[in-house]
Amino acid sequence: MSGIGKDMFPELPTPKRGLAYLGLIAAASIVIYSIFFHPHIGSMFYPAQIYTAVPPWWEKIANTNSSEFSLGILFCTVIGIFYSTHLWDGWPYKTVKKQPWRFIFLVVLSLLIGWIIFKVQLLIFDRLWGAAYIGGQNEMNFGWRYSHTITMANFILVIAIIQNSFFGQAYAKLTGILRGIIKTVVAVVIGLLFAGGYYIWGPTLFGVVAGVSHPSENASAFLIMIINLVMIQDYFMDGWPGYKLKK
Repeated sequence: MSGIGKDMFPELPTPKRGLAYLGLIAAASIVIYSIFFHPHIGSMFYPAQIYTAVPPWWEKIANTNSSEFSLGILFCTVIGIFYSTHLWDGWPYKTVKKQPWRFIFLVVLSLLIGWIIFKVQLLIFDRLWGAAYIGGQNEMNFGWRYSHTITMANFILVIAIIQNSFFGQAYAKLTGILRGIIKTVVAVVIGLLFAGGYYIWGPTLFGVVAGVSHPSENASAFLIMIINLVMIQDYFMDGWPGYKLKK
């Protein structure tokens, strides 16, 4: 609801407005699920379930019938919105104020940014491991690579949220453009170091399987848990003990 805020249902007081938003999001989620995920469920059967689910429309585009393709793009889109909030002070979405153009602008631009995040990481994976191929296993599999664009983007997102929540005041005196550039560079560099540390020391510290390609291991669950804890601390504990409350 980043592009809507309180512009929809302005006449409703809380908690009625919150319940209305919840109903709207739930209804939209059913449509999104039916388009981007449910075809994958139908294709998992042999023969494919042609009456309960259509064939995956993305198979020829993505070289796989795995829903990780569409989920990778959608999750990278959401992560891009979080980047905007925690690294760029809401830019570029805040540049459009009037509805419905604000909502349309956010949807179109966030999908574009998500697609760029998605594709850049796939290009990096190609440089690291070579081209994926149909029938490949683990990191050579298209679906694996699509899902791990979310993982790597989340490593950077964890640092972006921690940086903004606990150390955001350190950037307060910088101009908007300079602040955004420095925060982005710091988040990317430390996020990649964090990723490297996780895969090097994770087996010893957390008991996870060594390497990046084991099919039963995905760091996203661990990273989302950190994100949830940091946001709970920020929203419900005023960031304590990360910084002192202003008097």
